[in-house]
Amino acid sequence: MKRYLYTLLHLFYPAGIEPLPFSKTHTVSNVQPYYSAGDLPAKENVQMNKKLVLTVLIVLTALTLASCTPRATSLSPEKGAAYAAKVDEIVENYIVGVSENDYAKYTRDLDEDYLEVYESSERQTADEISSEFGAYLGKTLDHVEGRQLRRVVIYHLDFENKPDVYLEVYFMIYDSRHIEGTYWNSE
Repeated sequence: MKRYLYTLLHLFYPAGIEPLPFSKTHTVSNVQPYYSAGDLPAKENVQMNKKLVLTVLIVLTALTLASCTPRATSLSPEKGAAYAAKVDEIVENYIVGVSENDYAKYTRDLDEDYLEVYESSERQTADEISSEFGAYLGKTLDHVEGRQLRRVVIYHLDFENKPDVYLEVYFMIYDSRHIEGTYWNSE
């Protein structure tokens, strides 16, 4: 264990700093001298390197798996429906404005910072939807999710030429008056 700890310390303090020696017992005969990784026999040095590499790989794997865990949680149906009802007028105005390609209407409730960055993308989306999907017929709430600092309201939309369009509408948790972003999928 001492050698392993010393090898780890050697990564951070490669030259000139020697750790304080530890002893296993109080008798002098059991005290073993410290070795640097270079002073160890080749077999022990290789084993320590393998253990170090294995430890690093385990830590990296654990961190990777932890970062891949889903950050979205579905709200209960009651809470989701209540939140969707709260933002329904904003979402309905947005969808109708996009389907009619009425820029002033569908940008009314978009966040200014979002619109500043994605204005051309929003215009292109509205052009495509108004020309390809036909008239907007209605929407059905699928569910509402919490994703980090956002609420995502997910709908299935019905258009004249596209009967099942998937739409995610993003709101910041602290501001349900402005749309932070949208994701359309019609496949």
